[in-house]
Amino acid sequence: MKSVGKMSVAYWTGVLSSVIAVLLWAVLVFWNPYSSGSIESDVFWNTLVTLFAPAVLALIAALTRKVFLMVFAFIWSLPMSLYMLMTPGIFKLFALVSLLYLLSAILLNRVKKPQNK
Repeated sequence: MKSVGKMSVAYWTGVLSSVIAVLLWAVLVFWNPYSSGSIESDVFWNTLVTLFAPAVLALIAALTRKVFLMVFAFIWSLPMSLYMLMTPGIFKLFALVSLLYLLSAILLNRVKKPQNK
């Protein structure tokens, strides 16, 4: 595969995973199907910092093609994503999104390194 094609896959993996994470966060906070009341302030701020902010960082990393930012977004989102893996329904997808950050970082790194043939 040409490096342009690899960069495109790495780019779109990062962009789509971060957009999915932002949408999942919005559902969690504003339209949670598993909660009957409004979300508490501490839950809002905790998820903003541990799920939404890494998604924004991952989007920036994908758009600027910065491997270290994508790795940081993965590490930052991993603890809460693993916690969300134990919750019901669609919020398990946060774990998949976090792994997609890692995949995007790996792909970005492989493209940036020159291949010796």
